[in-house]
Amino acid sequence: MPRAIIFDLDGTLTASKAALETSMGALLAKLSHQIPIAITSGASLTQFKEQVVARLPADAELQNVYLLPTSGAALYFWNGSDWQSAYQETLTEVQMAGAERAIEKAIAELKMDLPPAYGARVERRQDTQVAFSGVGQRAPIAEKQKWDPDQKKRRTMVEIIKPELPWAEVKMGGMTTIDITRKGIDKLYGATKLAERLGLTLTDLLYVGDALYPGGNDEVMLGSSAKVEAVTSLADTKKLIESLLSH
Repeated sequence: MPRAIIFDLDGTLTASKAALETSMGALLAKLSHQIPIAITSGASLTQFKEQVVARLPADAELQNVYLLPTSGAALYFWNGSDWQSAYQETLTEVQMAGAERAIEKAIAELKMDLPPAYGARVERRQDTQVAFSGVGQRAPIAEKQKWDPDQKKRRTMVEIIKPELPWAEVKMGGMTTIDITRKGIDKLYGATKLAERLGLTLTDLLYVGDALYPGGNDEVMLGSSAKVEAVTSLADTKKLIESLLSH
């Protein structure tokens, strides 16, 4: 049994940007009474609150829940009345502006004919990450599925952006996103910081995600000493949590 569990968000606990299902929330609430759990994603803290926290049952043990938004660039814990930052790895104004220019350069070089955006296409998230979303941050899942199903658009964008930003991690996230954080700031960094806060090591952690494969946005965890569990659907995750609860 792990001593703490980290869940990826989109594709693992919820559909992309979708609200946490009641049944999943109930399972997480039960698990939170047994073991510390954390949720990680490229999403902002605001998105975490809307998508997950607001959907957790009232009996969830929030003091055993940790949030790792913006690809592990920040960690939040419940202090009894609000979510408090344990750390936040911010970008400078120069870095954020440079990331935005690099995204624009990639779009121009590839002569991309982008569809109308649902919400912001480029977003600064808590000054810790710059995120590009091909069809906008709040696009319906059907639109996201159509835009880059084979990841080729984003892979070629990443190849152009990376040399422009030697200080940065440039990774694909979700269905249509590219996330840009400071070098070394990723989901493994977040997992390491969480372990330190809990007085554990990475070997004590279990990481659950739907993209634990080369090129996937959970890939960084494969090279760590943490245990990993790959899932391919929300149903897989529910079965895993049910199995853990049975122990």
